Amino acid sequence: MHLAAAGAKVFRASTDRPWPGVAAVFVDELFVSKRPENSASYLNRLLVDGISPRLTADIALRNPFELAENSDLCFKGSELLGDFFLSEEERRQLESHGKQYREVCRPFIGGKTFTSSLAFCKDSFP
Repeated sequence: MHLAAAGAKVFRASTDRPWPGVAAVFVDELFVSKRPENSASYLNRLLVDGISPRLTADIALRNPFELAENSDLCFKGSELLGDFFLSEEERRQLESHGKQYREVCRPFIGGKTFTSSLAFCKDSFP
């Protein structure tokens, strides 16, 4: 919905695809552009008139809206901006300068690592 408000259009989407890795989840793939409205749209490999914000071919549906009462039901999580990752060696070197550094250097486990392996990577420290 935010994409449409910014003038972008979903021109291709695949819904309810099994995750290609080992995680037991399904994902939706979206291809978005600010191309002209008259470009072709494909939903699950079928040519459609358009793709709604609900990822259906029925573009006459009303746009969904956010419910204030649901605002505390989910959390986007951390969004790291910049280059804040340290190698294991850099972390050890920094921590050698004092206890305060040992208290703030923690492993960062991102979504890809979390969903693809039970043995979390221990060499990415934000």
